[in-house]
Amino acid sequence: MTTPSLGRVLIVDDELELMTALCDMLTMQGYEAVGHTSPQEALQALRGQNFDVLLSDLMMPEMDGITLLQTALALDPYLMGIVMTGQGTVQTAVAAMRVGAFDYLLKPFQFEALASVLTRAQKMRQLCMENVQLRETMVIYELGQAMAHTFDRQMILRKIVAGAMQQVNGDEASVMLPSPDGETLYIAAVEGEGAGRDQPFDRCHAPITAHVRAPLPNAARRRGACARRPSPHPRCRWSRRRTRRGRGGPAGTGR
Repeated sequence: MTTPSLGRVLIVDDELELMTALCDMLTMQGYEAVGHTSPQEALQALRGQNFDVLLSDLMMPEMDGITLLQTALALDPYLMGIVMTGQGTVQTAVAAMRVGAFDYLLKPFQFEALASVLTRAQKMRQLCMENVQLRETMVIYELGQAMAHTFDRQMILRKIVAGAMQQVNGDEASVMLPSPDGETLYIAAVEGEGAGRDQPFDRCHAPITAHVRAPLPNAARRRGACARRPSPHPRCRWSRRRTRRGRGGPAGTGR
């Protein structure tokens, strides 16, 4: 029977001996530890795998630990970052905390000190992920409540857009509906940075409309056709104009 891991830790230190020793010690304690001497290699690992904690040295020739942590948090906002350094000052500690470090360790340190910080970091990571799951559950619940207790299509569309944007952590999302003749798509609901631009939102005017030169096939209406701003389909052209509101079902979502 496989013993469950205490958490996944990504260790980054340009000193190979120290990095290897930390990986071995954490593995013996029940963590799943992955080590790299290159910050770029560590970022590549973060793009392809999930980690709970980033344990990074501060001073490295390729990239300093604060820049590494800042880039890593852009990939995973809930990653717990711990910075290690042998040149601890108040300024470096403040800089690390400002970019989102969970804690700060001065070299040399006892393993007990690292273990204590890792335990707290893992608990904080678990709380963050539980909070994310709770928010996702609430989005689904609110959408179900809206669909069950209202006939207001616009409210339902707004709930769908808000839920989609939250699920993918996007900055803007929209739902597009086809006109009765199936030739025009218009933005029926939009949330985020683009909401309210160019046209009043409550009149459902699309600031950017895709005109399809052939009617949408029935199969595409059932499955949903995605319309994106960059690189439109060769059969579509983009223009700015007001479009009358249609009654079709959802044809797709924006970004």
